[in-house]
Amino acid sequence: MNKIRRLSLALQFIFGILFLWLPIYTFVFWLSNGLPFGAHYPTNVFLYNGPALPYIWMLPLSVKVYGFLVNMIPIGLYMIVLSLLVRLFYLYAHYGEIISMRIVSLYKTIALFLLSVQIIRPLYGMLISYTLTSANPPGLRFVFFGISLQDVIMISIISTILLISWIIEEYHELNEEQGYIV
Repeated sequence: MNKIRRLSLALQFIFGILFLWLPIYTFVFWLSNGLPFGAHYPTNVFLYNGPALPYIWMLPLSVKVYGFLVNMIPIGLYMIVLSLLVRLFYLYAHYGEIISMRIVSLYKTIALFLLSVQIIRPLYGMLISYTLTSANPPGLRFVFFGISLQDVIMISIISTILLISWIIEEYHELNEEQGYIV
């Protein structure tokens, strides 16, 4: 149990750092034209897998601001997931909760937020592609909508996590019913 607690403390710390780092990284990326990170396209890191978009340094400031705001939609969802993971590993580390209804509820919530990321991913692709090409002359603007195999695989994995949490929840309910039978 001590190994689980130590690992949980480490993961709680890592996810807490990621929670703080992700919006800062995103802001600095857009502010600095992506240069500190070596990325040429603003969306390679941020869930976009469509046709090539303009280099970030070529975009007017207003487009960068809108790009940042659009980018914060999935980043915000990831931040929620990271905060839930911090909470999950806090419960593991400090209370030794392994399979409680609170833990199952956290698993479900994490899975639902990850599922929402996968659902908005094509919509995000549309928004970011339009935003970043909005400064182009007519005829060179576009909106990209796409669903990749990676999206389908992630939805399958997330669905499996939801199913497992449902099974554990049912197991808990059966145990409680058995405990009350005289």
